Amino acid sequence: MIKKYFKKIHLDSVYAYQEDFANSLPRGFSGRWLDLGCHDGKFLSFLARQVHYMGKISGVDLSSKLLKRAKMRGIEVYESDLNQRLPFAAGSFDLVTASHVIEHIEKLDIFMTEIRRILNKEGILVVGTENLSAWHNVMALVCGFYPFSCDVTGQKKFGNFLSLSEGIKDFLDYHRTVFNLKTLVEFLEYYKFEIIKKTGTAYYPLPNFLGKYLSRIDSTHSVFISVLAKKF
Repeated sequence: MIKKYFKKIHLDSVYAYQEDFANSLPRGFSGRWLDLGCHDGKFLSFLARQVHYMGKISGVDLSSKLLKRAKMRGIEVYESDLNQRLPFAAGSFDLVTASHVIEHIEKLDIFMTEIRRILNKEGILVVGTENLSAWHNVMALVCGFYPFSCDVTGQKKFGNFLSLSEGIKDFLDYHRTVFNLKTLVEFLEYYKFEIIKKTGTAYYPLPNFLGKYLSRIDSTHSVFISVLAKKF
């Protein structure tokens, strides 16, 4: 019963996060756009529609199978490992987006150095991820369980029988580093990004119609966090 309720509010919170991430993007944008970890391009296409973007979008992913589907959606695709140097010249893009990607990265310093390199002067970065300080993660620790958002390994979920993920289908899917809002902000600032906007989405264990208000008041403990930053 508890698991069924969490599945329902989780699905609602994912939809709310997608809307909030789209609202974090600059409106009237017409520059060069790169999405990191573009998957099959479905979410990226949704974002482009939301902001009425008419330009050419580029996407990077490690899965050739997913990139074929993204290409069918009109995305210019590149197969590359985000833990390594990206196949673009310096200053190639005006906007870089990374939704639910940073928590999967093994070499975060290379990841951020490359983002900074490929962005032009005053380029925009929008990052969205799960929040380690969300109340459901905090309470899991208090009760002696492993945080919902964290993984020990890419083989199996351990330490929390209430986890919605029974197992991890691919070793690339597991979370290596989960940020909270304060840490993500400081991390971006360290790599010389000016924070423009911070957004929290959803507020477990509350249903979304309440969570959307409380996450605005207390984004520190929201389920998801999104940060809009500018390179300086």
